[in-house]
Amino acid sequence: MKDRIIFEETSEGSRYLSTIVSAMKEHRMLYATYQGFKRSEPHSFLLAPYCLKVCRRRWYVVGKPEDHPEEKEPRVYALDRMKDLVTVDKPYEMPKKFNAKEFFKNQYGVDRTTTEAEKILVRLTNYDANFMRSLPIHHSQTELKEEGGFTYFSFYVAPTYDFIQELRK
Repeated sequence: MKDRIIFEETSEGSRYLSTIVSAMKEHRMLYATYQGFKRSEPHSFLLAPYCLKVCRRRWYVVGKPEDHPEEKEPRVYALDRMKDLVTVDKPYEMPKKFNAKEFFKNQYGVDRTTTEAEKILVRLTNYDANFMRSLPIHHSQTELKEEGGFTYFSFYVAPTYDFIQELRK
């Protein structure tokens, strides 16, 4: 059956999954070498891994980088941008208040450039509304009404680039 059931492939970053899961179970820091799209060179840092998330065929790790102790919020790192990732023998404390579902509750995808949620109203043709109904894009999605060939939906979500791009599709 392996040739007849097709899943979407994820990015090459999935090679680090077992390393990250082990580090999370053991509460051990990771030494990451990472190159984001906005950097010309990779940089290395210690990372306390909090959770993993897959989004649009990419794996992400959410965690607290040790080189930014002043930041209150964890950061999101795409695994396909990791150049190297190893577990180090340095423990970390998982914050009691961190909850992965809550961290992304008012987000669409992984973009956290805007974290404040707001009510967003969307108007779609009745045809396009069928796609939105059959596979809601966010847990806050609510269908409001049909009128004049259009269907209106509301969302309570941060208006991030990821969310806007999804609506434009």
